Amino acid sequence: MTTRKLRGALAAALLLLPGAVAAQETSTPDKAILSLYASYQGDEEPDERKYFSTQLRDLYDKDQAKAENGEDGNLDFDPVIGGQDYEIKDLKVEEPKINGDIAMVDVHFRNFDTPNHLKYTMRKEGQTWKVDDIESVDGDNPWTLSRILAGASN
Repeated sequence: MTTRKLRGALAAALLLLPGAVAAQETSTPDKAILSLYASYQGDEEPDERKYFSTQLRDLYDKDQAKAENGEDGNLDFDPVIGGQDYEIKDLKVEEPKINGDIAMVDVHFRNFDTPNHLKYTMRKEGQTWKVDDIESVDGDNPWTLSRILAGASN
């Protein structure tokens, strides 16, 4: 079985597991992303923050704190699914392009019937790979998560 077929089979298997059963696997960039998406398959609300790098989590937490204090937060959608609601199908995680402690990973999926293409920047923190940024390159409204959280227009 080729690496690509094996990765596809692993993605399919992880998506069948309930979120509570699927272990958080973060030893490689692609496994971390597969684990992140597997967390969206269970009955519990996914917590994408635990997959975020320290830097991205800090930006996210500051934005959420503004929203909790009655101010307008900059983020009004779930960046992992590119929307509010989700029904993820046809997940494809491409081979990571690794350069030291940074990796780039392209992810394709359908949310309901809408195709999505996200580019993940991953950062190795200790022995685990964490999401350091997410960029959507689909459609008329491309966005970059770190820019949204920092309050910059895309």
